[in-house]
Amino acid sequence: GLVGSEMCIRDSTKPHAQILISAAGPIAQLLLAIVVIIGARLGGFRVDTLIDWVNSTIALTSDNLVDPSPEVGVLLTFLLLPSISWALLNLLPIYPLDGGQISREICTLFSMSNGTRISLAVSFATAVGVAAYGFHRGDMFLAIMFGMLAYSSYQMLQRYSGQSGFGGGFGR
Repeated sequence: GLVGSEMCIRDSTKPHAQILISAAGPIAQLLLAIVVIIGARLGGFRVDTLIDWVNSTIALTSDNLVDPSPEVGVLLTFLLLPSISWALLNLLPIYPLDGGQISREICTLFSMSNGTRISLAVSFATAVGVAAYGFHRGDMFLAIMFGMLAYSSYQMLQRYSGQSGFGGGFGR
Protein backbone atom coordinates (compact mmCIF):
# COMPACT_ATOMS: atom_id res chain seq x y z
CA GLY A 1 0.00 0.00 0.00
CA LEU A 2 0.82 3.65 0.01
CA VAL A 3 2.41 5.39 2.94
CA GLY A 4 2.80 8.89 4.30
CA SER A 5 2.34 11.94 2.12
CA GLU A 6 1.87 9.89 -1.07
CA MET A 7 -1.29 8.37 0.41
CA CYS A 8 -2.62 11.82 1.34
CA ILE A 9 -1.92 13.15 -2.16
CA ARG A 10 -3.48 10.13 -3.88
CA ASP A 11 -6.56 10.06 -1.64
CA SER A 12 -7.32 13.72 -2.30
CA THR A 13 -6.62 13.62 -6.05
CA LYS A 14 -8.77 12.08 -8.79
CA PRO A 15 -7.01 9.49 -11.01
CA HIS A 16 -6.94 11.74 -14.09
CA ALA A 17 -5.35 14.55 -12.08
CA GLN A 18 -2.86 12.13 -10.50
CA ILE A 19 -1.82 10.97 -14.00
CA LEU A 20 -1.18 14.59 -15.01
CA ILE A 21 0.76 15.26 -11.80
CA SER A 22 2.96 12.19 -12.37
CA ALA A 23 3.53 13.06 -16.03
CA ALA A 24 4.33 16.74 -15.37
CA GLY A 25 8.01 16.25 -14.47
CA PRO A 26 9.00 14.13 -17.49
CA ILE A 27 6.92 16.32 -19.80
CA ALA A 28 8.69 19.44 -18.47
CA GLN A 29 12.08 17.78 -19.13
CA LEU A 30 11.09 16.86 -22.69
CA LEU A 31 9.71 20.36 -23.34
CA LEU A 32 12.99 21.86 -22.14
CA ALA A 33 14.87 19.61 -24.56
CA ILE A 34 12.56 20.61 -27.42
CA VAL A 35 13.02 24.33 -26.67
CA VAL A 36 16.82 23.92 -26.56
CA ILE A 37 16.82 21.93 -29.82
CA ILE A 38 14.59 24.48 -31.58
CA GLY A 39 16.79 27.32 -30.32
CA ALA A 40 19.96 25.63 -31.53
CA ARG A 41 18.39 24.79 -34.90
CA LEU A 42 17.16 28.38 -35.34
CA GLY A 43 20.72 29.48 -34.58
CA GLY A 44 21.91 27.18 -37.38
CA PHE A 45 23.68 24.74 -35.08
CA ARG A 46 23.89 20.97 -35.31
CA VAL A 47 22.88 19.27 -32.07
CA ASP A 48 24.11 15.89 -30.79
CA THR A 49 22.12 14.35 -27.94
CA LEU A 50 24.39 11.24 -27.90
CA ILE A 51 21.18 9.21 -28.33
CA ASP A 52 21.36 7.90 -31.90
CA TRP A 53 17.67 7.12 -32.35
CA VAL A 54 16.73 10.59 -31.07
CA ASN A 55 19.21 12.25 -33.43
CA SER A 56 17.86 10.33 -36.44
CA THR A 57 14.20 10.68 -35.42
CA ILE A 58 14.27 14.46 -35.30
CA ALA A 59 16.99 14.90 -37.94
CA LEU A 60 19.33 16.81 -35.67
CA THR A 61 22.33 16.37 -37.92
CA SER A 62 21.19 18.17 -41.07
CA ASP A 63 23.93 19.01 -43.60
CA ASN A 64 23.13 22.72 -43.72
CA LEU A 65 23.84 23.16 -40.01
CA VAL A 66 27.22 24.00 -38.47
CA ASP A 67 28.84 22.56 -35.38
CA PRO A 68 28.67 24.88 -32.37
CA SER A 69 31.85 25.80 -30.54
CA PRO A 70 33.18 22.92 -28.40
CA GLU A 71 32.00 24.64 -25.22
CA VAL A 72 28.47 25.21 -26.53
CA GLY A 73 28.38 21.68 -27.96
CA VAL A 74 29.26 20.22 -24.56
CA LEU A 75 26.67 22.45 -22.86
CA LEU A 76 23.97 21.37 -25.32
CA THR A 77 24.84 17.69 -24.98
CA PHE A 78 24.95 17.78 -21.18
CA LEU A 79 21.64 19.61 -21.11
CA LEU A 80 19.86 17.40 -23.64
CA LEU A 81 21.21 13.93 -22.80
CA PRO A 82 19.92 13.81 -19.22
CA SER A 83 16.73 15.72 -20.01
CA ILE A 84 15.70 13.24 -22.70
CA SER A 85 17.06 10.00 -21.26
CA TRP A 86 15.88 10.54 -17.67
CA ALA A 87 12.44 11.71 -18.82
CA LEU A 88 11.95 8.63 -20.99
CA LEU A 89 13.36 6.33 -18.32
CA ASN A 90 11.09 7.90 -15.73
CA LEU A 91 8.04 7.21 -17.92
CA LEU A 92 8.63 3.44 -17.90
CA PRO A 93 5.73 1.69 -16.13
CA ILE A 94 7.91 0.71 -13.17
CA TYR A 95 6.93 1.59 -9.62
CA PRO A 96 7.91 3.99 -7.95
CA LEU A 97 8.89 5.89 -11.12
CA ASP A 98 6.35 8.35 -12.51
CA GLY A 99 5.46 5.88 -15.27
CA GLY A 100 4.70 3.25 -12.63
CA GLN A 101 2.36 5.62 -10.85
CA ILE A 102 0.69 6.51 -14.15
CA SER A 103 0.35 2.79 -14.92
CA ARG A 104 -1.24 2.15 -11.52
CA GLU A 105 -3.77 4.95 -12.03
CA ILE A 106 -4.68 3.74 -15.53
CA CYS A 107 -5.01 0.11 -14.38
CA THR A 108 -7.21 1.06 -11.42
CA LEU A 109 -9.43 3.14 -13.75
CA PHE A 110 -10.15 -0.05 -15.70
CA SER A 111 -10.22 -2.46 -12.74
CA MET A 112 -10.66 -1.14 -9.21
CA SER A 113 -10.23 -4.61 -7.70
CA ASN A 114 -7.18 -5.79 -9.70
CA GLY A 115 -5.68 -2.56 -11.05
CA THR A 116 -2.91 -2.25 -8.49
CA ARG A 117 -2.00 -5.94 -8.83
CA ILE A 118 -1.88 -5.63 -12.63
CA SER A 119 0.26 -2.49 -12.49
CA LEU A 120 2.71 -4.18 -10.10
CA ALA A 121 2.95 -7.20 -12.43
CA VAL A 122 3.64 -4.85 -15.36
CA SER A 123 6.19 -3.02 -13.20
CA PHE A 124 7.95 -6.27 -12.31
CA ALA A 125 8.02 -7.54 -15.91
CA THR A 126 9.24 -4.22 -17.31
CA ALA A 127 11.95 -3.86 -14.67
CA VAL A 128 13.16 -7.43 -15.33
CA GLY A 129 13.26 -6.62 -19.05
CA VAL A 130 15.28 -3.44 -18.55
CA ALA A 131 17.63 -5.23 -16.14
CA ALA A 132 18.16 -8.00 -18.70
CA TYR A 133 18.79 -5.37 -21.38
CA GLY A 134 21.37 -3.74 -19.08
CA PHE A 135 23.16 -7.05 -18.51
CA HIS A 136 23.09 -7.79 -22.24
CA ARG A 137 24.62 -4.38 -23.03
CA GLY A 138 27.16 -4.66 -20.22
CA ASP A 139 25.64 -1.69 -18.39
CA MET A 140 25.86 -2.94 -14.81
CA PHE A 141 24.44 0.26 -13.31
CA LEU A 142 21.27 -0.10 -15.40
CA ALA A 143 21.10 -3.84 -14.70
CA ILE A 144 21.51 -3.49 -10.93
CA MET A 145 19.22 -0.47 -10.58
CA PHE A 146 16.38 -2.11 -12.51
CA GLY A 147 17.06 -5.47 -10.90
CA MET A 148 16.47 -3.79 -7.54
CA LEU A 149 13.30 -2.13 -8.85
CA ALA A 150 12.13 -5.53 -10.16
CA TYR A 151 12.73 -7.09 -6.74
CA SER A 152 10.91 -4.21 -5.04
CA SER A 153 7.94 -4.59 -7.42
CA TYR A 154 7.94 -8.34 -6.80
CA GLN A 155 7.90 -7.81 -3.02
CA MET A 156 5.05 -5.29 -3.27
CA LEU A 157 3.11 -7.63 -5.55
CA GLN A 158 3.55 -10.49 -3.09
CA ARG A 159 2.53 -8.31 -0.13
CA TYR A 160 -0.47 -7.02 -2.06
CA SER A 161 -1.44 -10.60 -2.90
CA GLY A 162 -0.97 -11.70 0.72
CA GLN A 163 2.08 -13.89 0.06
CA SER A 164 5.52 -13.64 1.62
CA GLY A 165 7.73 -13.69 -1.53
CA PHE A 166 11.52 -13.97 -1.58
CA GLY A 167 13.04 -13.53 1.85
CA GLY A 168 9.65 -13.03 3.50
CA GLY A 169 9.21 -16.49 4.96
CA PHE A 170 12.40 -16.76 7.03
CA GLY A 171 12.02 -17.49 10.72
CA ARG A 172 8.34 -18.48 10.49
